[in-house]
Formats: sequence, C-alpha cells, structure tokens
Amino acid sequence: MDPNACNSWPANVTENFISSCEASSGGQTAYCECSLEALQSEYTLEEFTELEKNVNDPATQEALGEVISACQSEVKLSSSPLCGWAKGPPTQR
Repeated sequence: MDPNACNSWPANVTENFISSCEASSGGQTAYCECSLEALQSEYTLEEFTELEKNVNDPATQEALGEVISACQSEVKLSSSPLCGWAKGPPTQR
C-alpha cells in the first residue's frame, strides 16, 4: 500500500463519500470521517473505485465492512449500510 494514498483521493470523491455517508447514517459525521480515513489508509483511489463498481457483491461488502467496522463501535452506531452505498456508490452520484 502506498503510504501517500491517504492524500491521493480528489476532493470531489471525499466530499461525495462524506455527504452520502451522512445521509445514510443520520448525520453521523464522526463515523463518516472515520470510515473515510479507514478506507483511504487501506485502499488507493483506483482500488476504491474498483470496489465501488462491485459494491453490491457480498465479498466486496464484507471487505469494506471489515475496514470500517471499527468506526461503528468507535462512534457507537447500532447499524449502518456501507456509508450510503445502499443507494449506489458515492462517486457515481
């Protein structure tokens, strides 16, 4: 993993992610920011974009869920879809 990957996501992707996540989580900004940071630390933009294309695939849901699951307990959420992806990937809106 490229250590600079956290800084490589364009503003429109991160803004769309946060906006989508907040909409689906009832405005849980801390959860959304945590999830974004976790995803950025785990995936390059290219990897993340590829995952988004297959977001409804159970294996993709599991992989993404594992990355952001710590954020749910960190901010005490009971349950949340993968940051609004139930409505489609945030970069495709």
